[in-house]
Amino acid sequence: MAISVVVSNFNGSHYLPRLLQTLKSQEGVELEVIVVDRNSTDDSARILAQHSEVRTVNEPPESGLTAGYIAGVKYARNEFLFFCNEDMWFPRDCLRLVKEQIMLSEKIGAVMPYQVRYDGSGIVNTGIWFQRSRWYRGASYPFRRWEFPVLNQPARVSCVNAGACMLSRAAYEVVGGWDAKFFLDHEDDDLAIRLWQKGWECWVQPRALAFHAVGASNSRALDRGQSSVGRKRYIWQHSNELIIILKYFSIRWWWLVVIIWMDLFARDIIRGRFDRAKCDVSVALTTASRLFSVVQFRKRWRLLNRARPGQDFFRVSDFQLQALPEDLHDRPESVIARARSIWRQCGGEPD
Repeated sequence: MAISVVVSNFNGSHYLPRLLQTLKSQEGVELEVIVVDRNSTDDSARILAQHSEVRTVNEPPESGLTAGYIAGVKYARNEFLFFCNEDMWFPRDCLRLVKEQIMLSEKIGAVMPYQVRYDGSGIVNTGIWFQRSRWYRGASYPFRRWEFPVLNQPARVSCVNAGACMLSRAAYEVVGGWDAKFFLDHEDDDLAIRLWQKGWECWVQPRALAFHAVGASNSRALDRGQSSVGRKRYIWQHSNELIIILKYFSIRWWWLVVIIWMDLFARDIIRGRFDRAKCDVSVALTTASRLFSVVQFRKRWRLLNRARPGQDFFRVSDFQLQALPEDLHDRPESVIARARSIWRQCGGEPD
């Protein structure tokens, strides 16, 4: 099973040695590893130079996670593409288990492992289902709350997480791949809507674990020290929520863009969070600057948006939490216990 691994790295020298070692140790798969180094200023270049088997590609850090992925795909030779952050590591069977879950004949084109904390002490992401809600902040469709149930076997999910996921090249290319204009957050929702519109399914494989140092990049500097990943992430996270509405929802639903932004801005003003309110203004300006590309996209995608408008994605019956059979549910403690056991077996903290 030949897989191209695409890693998007930005100042991840603390994590790269363990990541590369665990990728090299994967069993039952043949890997080519491509690391897109987004102009790191730490020891990343020195570490990558020690791994002649790894192909290194350069990309500006300001362009974001998905731009790194896109840059790496250009050099990928295999039919299966595994995308991951630099601050991760994987047990020996992870990529094999994920790959085995992709079934092109059944249009299962994207699969994610369970994400747990770097030391296995908690669960990060198990795949997203939806639960009816009056108003859920932080979502393009605020009438559905995101839920992360723990399951005991593979199941269909609404989307795969961009931090660690595998796609067949067939599915990836037919939907146009990642959107490079998504700096961070909701890039996976954006891709999942297009997969759903094209009839491809996303699945989660609970037996496969990915260990992730969540939020490790948030404090890193960008734009020549004028901003941080965390600040830019806040702006782009909320802009991306609005852009998804503008890209995929029926025009009669565009009122949500105004309401969601007003809710965000008003809460920060009322609570005296004026620095955040300034960021909210930047959210509006950033969204406005992206409108031309949205219009161009909607022209190309108009037939699919008419047949399967984006707001319906959040109401698909298969993606609702209540649709999950009870016998699929597992206890979070069992996943954490398994993750901690693997962590101890693999030697604990990196060097």
